[in-house]
Amino acid sequence: MAALGITLGLGIHAIVADRLTSSYSYSGYATEVIKKQPDYDESTAVQLYRTAQKGQYTFNGESYDLNSTIATFEKNGWKIDSSETVTQTLVPDQKAEYTMTKGDYRIYKIGVTNDTKQDISLENAALEQVYCFDDSIQASGPFGFKSGMSEDEVKKVFADNNIPYSISKYSDTTSYDSELHGTDENGIYVSLDINIAVYQGQASSFDYYLYQGGDSQVITFR
Repeated sequence: MAALGITLGLGIHAIVADRLTSSYSYSGYATEVIKKQPDYDESTAVQLYRTAQKGQYTFNGESYDLNSTIATFEKNGWKIDSSETVTQTLVPDQKAEYTMTKGDYRIYKIGVTNDTKQDISLENAALEQVYCFDDSIQASGPFGFKSGMSEDEVKKVFADNNIPYSISKYSDTTSYDSELHGTDENGIYVSLDINIAVYQGQASSFDYYLYQGGDSQVITFR
């Protein structure tokens, strides 16, 4: 599978994508490193990567995973924005990006790619990126992170799942980050990056970045 990114204000590092910023996200350099990420072994990285890889991501209670497609969203009532020019068939390695809406809800960008060796329909193309910049959408991701949770709840999720993490202070946000890398039993390199931005005491965004053997996926909620 090619890269996949979900942004809830999600990113997964199995998808290589630039981190987008919003009014609630941090930028520039940290003003203070409050906690450094502790050491971990490769088996921990691989285990946590697989948990995120198999995990569920929800938008207003609708469940999706890294194998979901545009067709999956359409079955739940989402539609590609009417202003978009839609390519119905993708040739090998072709990518496409669209905004999707459902009533008043809006997913800023869903990116797909044809990672096969033949032409396929748009609806069946592998998800590569999902960027959800809609504060009205209630979102959640693997391990139990969800939009609007308190800073204490963020810390508890990291602790309950034994996820090594660091804490950095920026001008108006506090960033909780976990950067994990390892090689699995088959010699395949994997990595998982998790970022939770806390603004005014609440989680304003969380990103999952997943990477495995050359393929990456990102999920971001903001």
